[in-house]
Amino acid sequence: MAGSRQSNGTLQCSKKTLRKSTKDRDKKSASWEEQQMSSRRVVFMFSGQGSQYYQMGRVFFDGNAAFRRRFLELDDVAKPRLGRSIVDVLYNDGRTKDELFDNIQLTSAAIFMVEYALAGALIDDGIKPDHLLASSLGIYAAAVVAAALDPKEALESLIELAKNYEAKCRKGCMIAVLGSPRLHHDLKVLNNNSDMAAVNFASHFVISTTEEHFDEIQAALLDENVAFQKLPVTWPFHSRWIDQGREAVLGVLEKLRYRQPAIPLICCAEAGALEAVTPESLWNSVRKPIEFERTITEFETRGPWHYVDVGPAGTLATMLKYALPSRSGSRAYPILTPFGGELRNYQRLGSEPGLRGNSFADTEQRNLRA
Repeated sequence: MAGSRQSNGTLQCSKKTLRKSTKDRDKKSASWEEQQMSSRRVVFMFSGQGSQYYQMGRVFFDGNAAFRRRFLELDDVAKPRLGRSIVDVLYNDGRTKDELFDNIQLTSAAIFMVEYALAGALIDDGIKPDHLLASSLGIYAAAVVAAALDPKEALESLIELAKNYEAKCRKGCMIAVLGSPRLHHDLKVLNNNSDMAAVNFASHFVISTTEEHFDEIQAALLDENVAFQKLPVTWPFHSRWIDQGREAVLGVLEKLRYRQPAIPLICCAEAGALEAVTPESLWNSVRKPIEFERTITEFETRGPWHYVDVGPAGTLATMLKYALPSRSGSRAYPILTPFGGELRNYQRLGSEPGLRGNSFADTEQRNLRA
C-alpha cells in the first residue's frame, strides 16, 4: 500500500511536471512566433488599372473618418477637372460592383484616391510602412505616401495623363492569362499581336493588345484550352501601343515637383528600388512590363515581410500567395475586396504582432498628415 501511494504520488508529480513543461513550451512557442511576427517589416502594396470596381472602399468612406476626410479633399481637386464628383460616380447607390467601370479618367482618379486614403487611415492607426511596393499606376499613390509627390498635384496629373492617352494612343485591352508565360513565345498569334504586360507568377501573366487583335487572340487561347480574362482596361498599357503618348505624358510629368522618397519605393517595372522618382521612372512604371514575380523573389531575400495590400481588390495579396517562395516566412494581408469582410480584414491587421509602431514610425509623413 505504501509503495502504491508512493507510486501515485510520483505519477501525480509527473503529471504536474508534464503540464508545467507543456505550458512552458507553449509559452516559448508563442513567444517565438511573436518574435518572428515582430521581426517582419511592413510593406504597403499599391495596384493599378484593372483592380477597380464601383463601390470600392465604400465601407471605409462611410465608416472611417480618416479615409473619408482624405477622399473628400481629393474629390474637391478632381471635380473641376473631371466635371463630376468621384464620390458621386463611385458610390452611386445605383451602381453595383460587377458593372463595367473602365472610363480611364475616372478609374485613374478613383484608384489613386482609394489607395491614398486607405494608406493614410492605416498610418493614422499606427500601421506604418517600412517599404512601399508599386505595380503600374499604383506608383503614384506610393510616391505620395513616400512624400516624393504632393497628393493634389499627383491627382491632377493623373487626370491630365488619362486625357493624353485618350487623345494620343490607340484603344486596346489587357488580358490576364492563366498559364505559363512561355505561351506568349510559343503561340504565334500572341507573340505577333500582343506585348507581355506582366509576369505575376509561374502560371499567370498579362498581355496587352489593340482592339483589332482581340478576337484572334481570344480564338487562339480558346483553341488551346487556356483560361483567360479580359480586364476592365481599354488602353494597352505596358506595350508599344502607348508609345505615341510618351512625349505628351513626359510633358505633364515634368511639371510635377519631386522630392527624395522618405520611404524606400519598390517599382515592379524595375524589379527593384527607385533611387528617385522622376518623370522617366513614372513613365516606365506604365510602359515597361510588370515584373511582379521577379520583384518578390528579389525582395524576399531581405525578408520576411508583412505585405499589406492597399489596392482596391486585394489583387496583389492574392498573387503573392503564388509568387512567394515555398519556405517564405512572409504574410500577405488583403483589406479591400469586392467580396466583403473588409472591416474584418482591417481589424485583423491591428491584432497582428509587429504591425504597429515599426521602424518608420517617426518618418516624415508630410503628405499624409497635412
